[in-house]
Amino acid sequence: MYYDWVKVTQEFEHQLPLVSERAYQNINVETSELGAIIQPRFKHKGSYSSVINIQISGNRLTVDGNPSKYNRLDNLVGYSSIDQTMHVYNDILRTLGLPEFTKCKQVYYRQQSGQLTAFSDGAYFQRIDVCSNHATGNGNQTDYLRGISTLRYRNSIPRLHTNGRGCDWLSPRGNARLIYPKVYDKAHELRFHALRKMQRTYGKQSEEAMYIA
Repeated sequence: MYYDWVKVTQEFEHQLPLVSERAYQNINVETSELGAIIQPRFKHKGSYSSVINIQISGNRLTVDGNPSKYNRLDNLVGYSSIDQTMHVYNDILRTLGLPEFTKCKQVYYRQQSGQLTAFSDGAYFQRIDVCSNHATGNGNQTDYLRGISTLRYRNSIPRLHTNGRGCDWLSPRGNARLIYPKVYDKAHELRFHALRKMQRTYGKQSEEAMYIA
């Protein structure tokens, strides 16, 4: 089991540095009060066409992406602990002159827009994708997916993708809220997405392209 996509947010006690190419600030016309400086989400690029998304709103920092893919040719086997994924994010933040994410030690509550909301003194996760690899045998991928797409998961209904290369489970209303289960053909996904990028960047006969192929 490893971690594939991780989205994490933390609110700091100070205004964060300007690192984006653009930023904007709202002004209250009646009071002339200045709002938080918001920096639109931007992509921090790594090697092998990997990117990590960063967004800053005043003192709030949000990072999301695939840390198991960042600076790596593929994410067939990713990081097996949250600490490893956070190490990747914090390395990026240090290079940009931004504060690092810290572990949560205390949870607080405050009134916001008439509702009681929770916040912490450290980072909190908004999305975590957990993955594992299973071998079906060469040529058996689509048969396996067709078979598993006949099984229900909890209260969710299976949906076989039109290309036959993946299956997910949704509620009777067609959505997924807290848990979004999915099974897909990883080899096909790598060839369809990563191979084209490697061929364009490094050439069709490059080691990178041949590895994905």
